[in-house]
Amino acid sequence: NIISGILIDTFSGLREKKEGIDEDKGSYCFICNKAKSDIEKEGEMTFKEHIQIHHLWNYAFYIYCLEKKDETDYTGIEYDIYNKIAEETVDWFPLIKEDADLETKFQALDASLADSA
Repeated sequence: NIISGILIDTFSGLREKKEGIDEDKGSYCFICNKAKSDIEKEGEMTFKEHIQIHHLWNYAFYIYCLEKKDETDYTGIEYDIYNKIAEETVDWFPLIKEDADLETKFQALDASLADSA
């Protein structure tokens, strides 16, 4: 009975932790930590659209590439980011500041880069 009680207690704790993680994933943007309610209150896009503009899989792929690359081949930025990943900090993620015409600015930047190339 004691062992089954410990097992039940352990699995209950794990389930609660997983539910908390799932709630956070559905309530906050992983990259900029903006609340779902704030994003949808602004009315410019849905929470799902907001998450998609961050291209989360690009971050996962970047981390994967850093792990596979020889440390002696890192650039300065890659070395810094690799150390931050090893320290388990996420302050290397870009912070998206509230800007109503951010997409317009990106398009203008892309156009100016295309003109200069």
